[in-house]
Amino acid sequence: MGRAARLSVVEVGGWSIVSASPSPSYDDLAAKVAELTALLERAFARIADLEARLKQSSSNSSKPPPSDELAKPAPKSLRGRSGRGPGRPKGQDGVTLERFADPDVVMRHLP
Repeated sequence: MGRAARLSVVEVGGWSIVSASPSPSYDDLAAKVAELTALLERAFARIADLEARLKQSSSNSSKPPPSDELAKPAPKSLRGRSGRGPGRPKGQDGVTLERFADPDVVMRHLP
């Protein structure tokens, strides 16, 4: 059984030229797979190295604190919650200043 030929079409001056080129041999394909496998292994090693560098901060390595930039954790408050809500207690009457019909002093505040 012979190798299957690959057809390629080239446009030249309005003419289409069809040529048959032989398929790559098994040895060519095996060499290409080995080359791509080595390239992939190098890429995985580089990704692992970059991910490890991303996880470093001044708290878990010898990097100085200014190199942390925006990666610093948010400060945590040591004050606990009281459990009380905002505003007046439930059931207590509200107090509002009332207007007087005859005030002692009238002050105008103009901008």
